[in-house]
Amino acid sequence: SCRRWQPVASSRREFLRVPTLAGHLNNFVFWQWNCWGFQSRKAALQQYNKSQPIQPHVIMLQETLTETMSLPGYTHHITKPPDGRGICTFVSKKYTYIEHNLHMANTKIKHSLLEIIPGSNLTNSIFILHIYSSPKGRHHRFTSLLSKAVTIARKVDAPIVKAGDFNAPHQAWGYPRTTAKGAELWQAVSDLNLTLVTDPAFPTALEILALGILPQTPPL
Repeated sequence: SCRRWQPVASSRREFLRVPTLAGHLNNFVFWQWNCWGFQSRKAALQQYNKSQPIQPHVIMLQETLTETMSLPGYTHHITKPPDGRGICTFVSKKYTYIEHNLHMANTKIKHSLLEIIPGSNLTNSIFILHIYSSPKGRHHRFTSLLSKAVTIARKVDAPIVKAGDFNAPHQAWGYPRTTAKGAELWQAVSDLNLTLVTDPAFPTALEILALGILPQTPPL
């Protein structure tokens, strides 16, 4: 699992590069990983990153367990929840981003919505909704959070990628069972016409889940 990650032995299971979504997201690479403690895994992450022929433009980490975050070549945005688990979004220094407030102060789902501003080889904005929901949060519900983020992105006709560790089992993304939390997430995905871009061969029981939507483009 991600909590017993070895950087050389099963790196494919640990890091998932979100597939090219065509159009706006062509050649823009995302990684997401529940690192379960950033400081002890920072060196391995840097080494793995340097070894890749195409380095990610955005890296989303969950359960960072620290507020001290840095990675060469990247700026970062952190969310500091009361329980200290933390999420961090690293963005390549080639790009500028702005944060959008979803005005959901009462939700216990850790989240951030960033808009990557066009620049370098990026001709359109890309929105990144980063989510972490604890396994203990069995009653967490995602519909309002996802809907608000999609509404903001659609106002400017921009693609949006939602990724993170949802801890919401559903058979559609590789679990042997479906929970109420997973069923609610699946219904929200369906209602908002999101496209699941996780590789079904690598179930999200390995804590990998990404959802994407592209305006005016067909689902993959």
